[in-house]
Amino acid sequence: MATIQLAEQICENMKQKSTAELLEIWKENNTEEWSREAFEVVRQILFERGETLPSQGLTGETAVSFEVKRVAFASRQKWVIYLSPNSIKFSDQEGGEAVEIPRCDADASLKFSTSFIPRYSLIVGHGGKTYYFDVERGDLSRLRAWLQRAKAEKEVKKTEIEVCFPDGGIKVYEIGELRDDIVKGNVKKDYKCRPNVLVQPKGKEKEPKKPDWTTIEKLSNSNFELQVLYKPLWAYAMKFCWYGVTVGAALKALDTTFLFAGIDSTLCLTWLIVVGSLLVGRWFPWAWIVALIISWKSGVRINLFLSVFVVGFIGAIFGGPVGMAIGTIVGHFKQKGLPKAQDAVSEGNRPYILGLLIPLVWFVGAMSFYLFWLNPKIFEWVSKNP
Repeated sequence: MATIQLAEQICENMKQKSTAELLEIWKENNTEEWSREAFEVVRQILFERGETLPSQGLTGETAVSFEVKRVAFASRQKWVIYLSPNSIKFSDQEGGEAVEIPRCDADASLKFSTSFIPRYSLIVGHGGKTYYFDVERGDLSRLRAWLQRAKAEKEVKKTEIEVCFPDGGIKVYEIGELRDDIVKGNVKKDYKCRPNVLVQPKGKEKEPKKPDWTTIEKLSNSNFELQVLYKPLWAYAMKFCWYGVTVGAALKALDTTFLFAGIDSTLCLTWLIVVGSLLVGRWFPWAWIVALIISWKSGVRINLFLSVFVVGFIGAIFGGPVGMAIGTIVGHFKQKGLPKAQDAVSEGNRPYILGLLIPLVWFVGAMSFYLFWLNPKIFEWVSKNP
């Protein structure tokens, strides 16, 4: 219903503008001022008025193109990459094949090779196909810069929220501005809203679109700055839960390092190499294979990759509950001085039960099980299988 009201409101506003104004909006193609829905309405109105759509301008950047070579089946076909503010397009100069990727989805579709002597420097995944390209160093730098700007713009958009008011009006907020209006009572928790960002839908549908509408209250569950206005205790409990998971995993990894060092120095060194390969995997995707080879050559027969998973899991089940308990206590003392939404309701005792009592009971029981049964068994198993 909110989506229909939004489209009707945009259509009504655009119909009041003259043809010259609509043509100017279309030609300027100012995506910062007008949404995709607005451009679609402008297109329809101009078509109804018998106007021929002029070419749209490019905002923010100048369109550029450069030649690349596609590496496929031992051949190097000539392709051209077209960079524009809204998309990146790959076109085959000979066969006419083309791949166009919206700017909002480029960071998920483009990967750069990290091999030391690559046959290709760019990997493109789109429409169920994978393309490999050899891009010159200068053009590759330009492509990286374009993609970096696209990712930065996407991150900025994620912090903007569209709010639909009861009269059908739409306003785009930054998180700080939205918080202020919630506290003032200008925005209610049942108002429709959504992140002001385009997402690439799954399945056969190719056109990127904005997320579905939800409510302010539901959206706040995934954003600490908004959730703290409605549920400060639970917001702090969940925030500190993730802190606890991180700290718990780190402490368990340190404990495991000392355990392996006490058993065998080679085992400890190999363990550190495996952990390091996973930490740098984002930049060196093949590092884990190198670590696996080193592990095998060292004569270590323990699956250290499985050990990393176990370490993270144990650290999470111990650190998470402790973090929740600490967060609940912090939230209890801070809530009186925090701003609050005018339509917020009391959290009652639920956060104290779920965020303090149950996590502490769980921690005491799990710690007893770990210290008096699991840890001795792990030490015994590792000692017998160095």
